[in-house]
Amino acid sequence: MTSVILQTHCEIIKSTCQEQNEGWTLVARIAGMSGDFSPTSPLWANEDVVSPWDAADLTKTSSMKNPGWFSVANQVLRVCYSGPRSDCATFTHNRGLTLTQLFGTQFAIEVQEEYTFETLMKKLGKHLDLGHLKTVRNSIITLIPKLNFFTYAI
Repeated sequence: MTSVILQTHCEIIKSTCQEQNEGWTLVARIAGMSGDFSPTSPLWANEDVVSPWDAADLTKTSSMKNPGWFSVANQVLRVCYSGPRSDCATFTHNRGLTLTQLFGTQFAIEVQEEYTFETLMKKLGKHLDLGHLKTVRNSIITLIPKLNFFTYAI
């Protein structure tokens, strides 16, 4: 396997990024209105790349998938709606899998976080009036518009 250098970002919460969950690597951006990552797209579970040359540019909004998707094993998936540092929800699976492996399982992956649809939308910076909807337990939520995917480099 060829070595790939990926930019890792450090969120300066403390003086270093030696603690778990403080560093992350951008592995994909999903332009919400594009069909690149439709629910049935093979991009979720394959090793194809999309525009990897602009992966380090955090200001871009076009779709991108770099080799980190299939080469960086991770414990936590971070999904952000408005860019890499705001409106984010984390999904801690502790599987040590690449995203190709994670999305290629075809089975649900249990995560530590417990989101309702409403609390997940709030994490993503959205407010919905859900008063008229019934509560559904164990539902699967698919979020498509303008999501950016991040994994933590742990």
